[in-house]
Amino acid sequence: MEGYTIITETVTQALKGRDLLRKNGCKAQVEKTNSGVRKPGCEYSIRINGGCPRAEQILQNGGVRILEMKKQRA
Repeated sequence: MEGYTIITETVTQALKGRDLLRKNGCKAQVEKTNSGVRKPGCEYSIRINGGCPRAEQILQNGGVRILEMKKQRA
């Protein structure tokens, strides 16, 4: 099953993104991450399990700032 990890700048952005994705039928959860994209400080990511081909568009239209988006394959 494929999925995505979307790194955001703040927990507020991650929670907003998760809620937007869920309203659009995507299975999403928030995780604290340490990818090194943003230094120093914490990063939060939205993990999407399964397909959600419009995820990036949904988040951008909703005003969520994406630092990085990684496609995951199982």
